[in-house]
Amino acid sequence: MPPPSLDPELAVALGRAEALAKDAALDLIGVGHVVVALFERSAWLRGEYAAAEGDADDAVTRVLARLGRGTATEPPARSPRLIAALARAAAATPPPVTTRALLAEIVADADGVVAEVLAPVAAILRPPKIDVAEVRIGAATPLLDRHGRDLVAQARAGTLAPAFGRDDLLDRLAISLVRHTKPHVLLVGEAGVGKTALVEGLAVRIARGQVPPALARLRLIAVEPSALVAGASYRGELEQRVRGLMAEAAEAGVLLFFDEIHGLFASGSAGMTSADLLKPALGRSEVRVIGATTTVEYDRWVGRDEAMARRFERLEVPEPDAAQTLAILTGLRDRMARHYGLVIDDDALAASVELTSRHLPARRQPDKSIDVLDEACARAVVRGAGGPVDRDEIAHVIALRAGVALESLTRDERATLGTLEERVGARVIGQPEAIATLCRFVVRGRLGLKPADRPEGAVLLIGPSGVGKSWLAHVIAEEAYGGGALLRIDLGEYGESHHVARLIGSPPGYVGYQDEGLLTGWLRRRPHSVVLLDEVDKAHGKVRELLLGVLDAGRLADGRGAQVSCTHALFLLTSAGSAADVRTSLGNELTGRLDAVVAMSRLGTMELRRIAELQIAEARARLGKSRVTLEVDDAVIRRLAAEADGELGARPIKAAVERALVDPIAKLLLERAGPFKVRARVVDGRIVVGSPGGSGA
Repeated sequence: MPPPSLDPELAVALGRAEALAKDAALDLIGVGHVVVALFERSAWLRGEYAAAEGDADDAVTRVLARLGRGTATEPPARSPRLIAALARAAAATPPPVTTRALLAEIVADADGVVAEVLAPVAAILRPPKIDVAEVRIGAATPLLDRHGRDLVAQARAGTLAPAFGRDDLLDRLAISLVRHTKPHVLLVGEAGVGKTALVEGLAVRIARGQVPPALARLRLIAVEPSALVAGASYRGELEQRVRGLMAEAAEAGVLLFFDEIHGLFASGSAGMTSADLLKPALGRSEVRVIGATTTVEYDRWVGRDEAMARRFERLEVPEPDAAQTLAILTGLRDRMARHYGLVIDDDALAASVELTSRHLPARRQPDKSIDVLDEACARAVVRGAGGPVDRDEIAHVIALRAGVALESLTRDERATLGTLEERVGARVIGQPEAIATLCRFVVRGRLGLKPADRPEGAVLLIGPSGVGKSWLAHVIAEEAYGGGALLRIDLGEYGESHHVARLIGSPPGYVGYQDEGLLTGWLRRRPHSVVLLDEVDKAHGKVRELLLGVLDAGRLADGRGAQVSCTHALFLLTSAGSAADVRTSLGNELTGRLDAVVAMSRLGTMELRRIAELQIAEARARLGKSRVTLEVDDAVIRRLAAEADGELGARPIKAAVERALVDPIAKLLLERAGPFKVRARVVDGRIVVGSPGGSGA
């Protein structure tokens, strides 16, 4: 008979068990060695053991002491008991054999110290059989069966995961549900913080008998309001369903869970909602009810109905912090690894928490970390990756979702930040003070040293046209945030008060209400980016007032009232006026919230020549794709630099390069294909292009 197929975690554990037996000079690999290896390698087992108040380190010490040492010189073989346990596990579950399946068979046949150390988790691994004669047959619940899901039954089947890291909330939930009066709980929290997972965790506790006696034998039925409404075609049918559902729950002693309970307030006939039908049963405590909703929906629906709100104990479900999120991922790792047949290492879990917290601020933990980890595993399976899912796999997913350059997530960020000022200075000429200022804010933000409730920086760049204000924003966005990470808004076009709606979206009731605002939509899609607000002094006062919340609190409310985080963006404001004029026009309220005001330097002759050289180098790179080699005399560089003027600064140089160099070469390419060389030089005061040794064209 071929050996059973094993999931990756169990295969690694059996390899570790063999190493333990070999190090102890034993001739057999016993089930004790496997138990020790699993305690070392399985985060799921250690988590369950800790939840059962067991000491995993003490268990390992006791088992190793019992196994002892030997004198064998040959590699150890698997003991008959271990072989039998593997065979039973393979027969009891579909392949591959999992850690949990093998442990269940070890528990069933264990004795001595192995049985003692596994006693705290024995009930979880192999739940006790229920004597059917002792089970009270409850009332029939056809409506509940049709419109709901029995979460306790799903937990007993192993399809639900415990609520890792949320023990305090589970305890408060259980306390509220066993109250004599108002045993109803309303879970309130932002989408993605784990409200539904908390209720599923309660179902797991009920299935394991880890709840007070008052809850121990309850069914926990999840009912979605939308499922009640579906198919209710004639007047009064929905009301009949709700009444029947509550009657069945009261008679059968069922604990009801309404996810998105605010949906009950939006359904029903005129003058009476579905929520109104629940009030009598809730007031008499005939049935226990758990509801879940977001803060916004609570304020919109539940909070306005005082009679309904006071019947519930409101339980806030906050977003877990980084440590709690990591504990949740650690608890879910075994289940996800079995599903994908992968080994998920610790770096992948830490990267999921770290990178989602930094690059996906619009979503909440733990949902975003679980989502990214799940997608990374799926990506690894599709690509046929043989190794663990590591930090690089997580970085790929984050790069796609957040629009961040992959290199900024995978390379050594400290080394990259250390050369940022040098790289920007090589592309932006003549503005060392402005470059140093912006790079300082980027470094501070990336190292986590900036205030948590402010953008990475808010800098006002002052200077005449053509000194490089917009170009500096472009380069800093490209070098620090990746390609396409710049949003440029010309506030000179926002001179009316109603132009605010173009930035944040129209309020309800106005045309375009469903359309995303330019600024808020960008910050949701690209939270790590540069926002360039040109000619800020020409914007309407209402538009400038909008910036106060951005600079002061690091957030912005869109037209629908939803908050958008601005804490990962660098805001650059520009003006062509003098420092005194700009401060007067903007006012102290706005300028006082800026991190810095930088006066951009006028460009001298040497700076203009360097800019001309950069523009020529860029043109030379483009021409190289057509196999044209361009040589340029120094006189040409001086002639191009002289195109700059006092009003437009260095801006005309780019157009001059295109006109004097690129256009003549384009004509030559129409006559003959590359490769060939051309030379640009000054003849009689004008730039001519021709062969290196011949006359110009």
